[in-house]
Amino acid sequence: MNSLSADEKQALAAFYEQGCKNDQRILRWIWIRFSIAVFLLSLRGVMAILAPEQMALLFATPEAYYNAVLYRLWLFLPLALLYAVTFWLRSYLREASLAAAVLLSVLLWTDIELHLMQYGSLNGLWSMQIALRLSCIMLAVMNFFAAARLEHRR
Repeated sequence: MNSLSADEKQALAAFYEQGCKNDQRILRWIWIRFSIAVFLLSLRGVMAILAPEQMALLFATPEAYYNAVLYRLWLFLPLALLYAVTFWLRSYLREASLAAAVLLSVLLWTDIELHLMQYGSLNGLWSMQIALRLSCIMLAVMNFFAAARLEHRR
């Protein structure tokens, strides 16, 4: 029967401890990126309510516009909660990150289409909104790769 020496056990313990610390660091960065994305999307939601003239308005009435904004906010809340649950359970985090990136990309695409249909070109404030959305997509993609790296370690 092979047994490990004390030095080998100590080396394995140090390697295991380093792996746990690295996993904690990856999880902390996933949470930080998620929090930043939630903050940026919440900021955009507040801007959609307070400055509707800066958004694409292809709706018949202002009431229809506010209903669409509220629909997106009510869609955002459970999805953000679901992502947080996958983070805390440490299961399906990679899939949730990929789904978030795809959903944010789809919403960006539809917003660009609506804006271009209404105005025909992109102005400065709208370019800033696109940059905000692209940064949220990049954060979700970075979380996807971090979650894949985390899953690969297990």
